[in-house]
Amino acid sequence: MEEEEPKQEASAAPEKKKSYKEIREEQLAAEAAAKAAAEAAEEPKKSGPNFKITKGRRRGSKDAAGDEKSEWERRLDRPSVPLKATGEPGPPKIVEIQEKYSAVEDQTACCYMFVEGNPAPTFKFYKGATICQEGGRYKLVSDGDNNNMIMLAITKVKTTDEGEYRVVIENCHGTDEKSFMLYVSDSSGMDFRSMLKKKKYAKWGNDEEGPDWGDLKHNEKEEEPVLKKVKDKPDEWVVPLKDKTVKELEDKKVVFQCTFSKAEQKAKWCF
Repeated sequence: MEEEEPKQEASAAPEKKKSYKEIREEQLAAEAAAKAAAEAAEEPKKSGPNFKITKGRRRGSKDAAGDEKSEWERRLDRPSVPLKATGEPGPPKIVEIQEKYSAVEDQTACCYMFVEGNPAPTFKFYKGATICQEGGRYKLVSDGDNNNMIMLAITKVKTTDEGEYRVVIENCHGTDEKSFMLYVSDSSGMDFRSMLKKKKYAKWGNDEEGPDWGDLKHNEKEEEPVLKKVKDKPDEWVVPLKDKTVKELEDKKVVFQCTFSKAEQKAKWCF
């Protein structure tokens, strides 16, 4: 008897690849859980009899929501990690990016996105036609350990930084680029266009005496001269027709002339 060959076990279904957004949400959830656990562990220490609040104790800088530094601001404290080659060899691709980013005036604007490509791409940021060079208030960050994240950070952001930006990534196979907007607001959340209007109206409101018109004088309207109405003259004979005496058979012709006040009128002779 022939031995039966053992049946091969059905191959497991391939695991569905998670998106960058799902991976990032899982990482953020894990960090939030770890932070909550650490705070819970610290709570008994703060309420114990030996807990003291010292005058010189300082907290980290806050963002517009009153929370500690954002995840992306904390990322600036660490050095960049080179991007990694991902996927099949080919041109790079910007796989996740926001159309709009917002920041509060005098704080740090973080415009982050995720890319892929094989070989690993290089990246540049532009505002209009001007390239954003590393240095000064600009910082360019890459993190190959965090789903190939790249970021343009602008410290002490100003209203003049608001506008349209463009990111360009490139490798030996090609390029990819996307545009995004950066909006800047004050601590109340008002964008800079509304801020300008608010300052303009506030200036008017504080000026109780009204604007300074200088040496301008009141311009009284001069009375327009009244033209006298001229009465229309009635139509009449300026040079009336006159009677004439002629001698029969002696005067060969006779001429009658007259002038009327209205020109271009047709005359009709009757006798």
